[in-house]
Formats: sequence, structure tokens, C-alpha cells
Amino acid sequence: MSHSSPQRGVDPGSIGTRNLDAIAALLGIPVTVLLEPNSHAARERDAELLMRLWSRLGSPEARARAIGAVRAELAREVSSPDRVWTPLKRLYADGAVIRFDVCEPADLRLSLDFGDSTISATGVEDVGELIQAFQLSDEERVSCDRQRFTLIEVDEDGGRTVLYRDAGAEVRIPRRAYDRIGTIVADLVGDPRVRSAFAEASWQQVADARAAAWFSGPEGSGA
Repeated sequence: MSHSSPQRGVDPGSIGTRNLDAIAALLGIPVTVLLEPNSHAARERDAELLMRLWSRLGSPEARARAIGAVRAELAREVSSPDRVWTPLKRLYADGAVIRFDVCEPADLRLSLDFGDSTISATGVEDVGELIQAFQLSDEERVSCDRQRFTLIEVDEDGGRTVLYRDAGAEVRIPRRAYDRIGTIVADLVGDPRVRSAFAEASWQQVADARAAAWFSGPEGSGA
């Protein structure tokens, strides 16, 4: 008896285009990510199995966290398809997943995944600003205004909430959760591996700036 080898990926005809469109919409990604054979999200292309396992989760909160995590991970891969990010450290605080990733040649990314929303920064300056924004626990009222985001404490429903806003996201964080996340972020910055990654990325940034200045002069001879 001959056995056919299993094929990777999704045959559009085996599931139905309508179902794939619905799955892509739920995950917040282009449907092409589920179809293209060379997609960097290949491990998520078995969407039928993914959704079947997800549907077995009995808790609505667990379902929301699971789908939010998948959506955030796919969004990162789709937005940077040619870059390979390597997890350096992962921490947890009050339902949030705090990720610090590195990418060659010497780049950084910090993500705070709340399940249904994600705060993310890439590069030395942006990651540094995001870290500083979560180091204001000693302040009576949190307030941080940066070029790419704002963080301000407001009173909502009798509770104190830290409201994060950027061009594409709005995230509400209870003040107590903000304080605990700040403690975790401080521990993250103290990790020698994280410090080393920051130093390497900073030196790479200086080298890139020098190279740009050198080649911007007349006939490429420097300014």
C-alpha cells in the first residue's frame, strides 16, 4: 500500500476561500499570509487546526488571550517579513507578556502584549523612550508625552487608569498593573544581556551615521 506524504500549508479548496477570509479577518492579517507557500508565517498556515484547537478553549478570557497573542505575533511577522527577530527575554506581569527581541545587524524591539492589544517599539531611541515611560511609578500621576506616543493617567469608573496612545493603538492599563509592569521593565533593563544588546545596537547606530556622513560628501570622499 502506498502512502502519500503529508503536505504543508493550506489548500484553499480544502477549507474554502470564505472560511480563510473569515480566519484572516479574525486574526487581523491579510488572507495571503495563509495562502502564500513562502510566507514567513508558515507555521500559522495550518489555520484550520489552529482554529479548531482555539475553539476547544472553554474560557472566554482564555480564547481572547490566545487569539490576541496569535494576532500580535502575526502582525509582527507581516510588518517585518524580511527580518528575523530572536527572543532574548520574556517576562510576565498582570496578564501582560513583555518581550525583548534582537535582530541582526544589532537592532532591538520591546513589546508589551496585553492579549487584545500590543504596545511595541523598535530601535534604540524608541525602545529607550518606551522603557522610560514605564518608569514613572514614583510619580503621583503618570504623564509622558513623546513624539510617537503619549502616556497619561486618567480617572475612569472610580479607578485610576494609565492611557497609552500612539498612531495605531489605544491601550488602557490599570494604575496598579502599570506599577507592576514598571517593576518588571526595570528588572529587564538590569539584565546584562539586555544591556549588551543596547550597547551593540548603539555602536551600530553610530557606525551607520558615520558611514552616511562619509559617503554624503563630494564624490563620496566625506564632508
